[in-house]
Amino acid sequence: MSDNAITLDVSKAAAASTKLQLQHITLFSLEAQGHRLPERANLNFELGHRETIWNVIGDSLICVFGLDVGILSISSDPPIRLASFSVCFRAEYKMGDAYNPATDEELLPHYAGVVARLHVWPYMRAEVQELTGKLGLPTLTLPVLMSGGTVNFAVRKHVPPPDDRVGAPHKALETSSPAATSKKGAKKPPKKSARPRQVTSSSSKPRRRA
Repeated sequence: MSDNAITLDVSKAAAASTKLQLQHITLFSLEAQGHRLPERANLNFELGHRETIWNVIGDSLICVFGLDVGILSISSDPPIRLASFSVCFRAEYKMGDAYNPATDEELLPHYAGVVARLHVWPYMRAEVQELTGKLGLPTLTLPVLMSGGTVNFAVRKHVPPPDDRVGAPHKALETSSPAATSKKGAKKPPKKSARPRQVTSSSSKPRRRA
């Protein structure tokens, strides 16, 4: 059964809580756009929760959460979209000594979909509230998210393609010019003299004796 089809289990998420420690939560991406002049009456909003993406990198659990928000004016029929923005947060957890990969990995999608999402949600609420104010709209405070309200969100394990391996070294850029490349039969550029040139000014010339 794929992670997209699983039913999140709060008890399994709680079982993994003693084996993982939150390291940090950071803003992963942000995009905002105003479509119309702001209106301050008869506003509504729509939310789109993206699937939770998780993966294990080394001894860390990485979880990424995305949220799409639309601000609508319902004074007209149909409603007019005034603004839209998307926020994405990344949470990283350290696996403790009690974590056993052989038996505990099956708990990770439940932990990511329930506990990690609850950890990130206050940051998302604060970001959305700040963004609406910057767009000239009344500040939007999203509802509080409870553990039971997370079980319907999709969860997926990120499996990178072979050419997208984490930690793969980047190819160094070649900064040498073709003329400086030594090839058989090619002329090498003249070497600069290591001896510095002596520069004298007219005022420093010795005077003749009378």
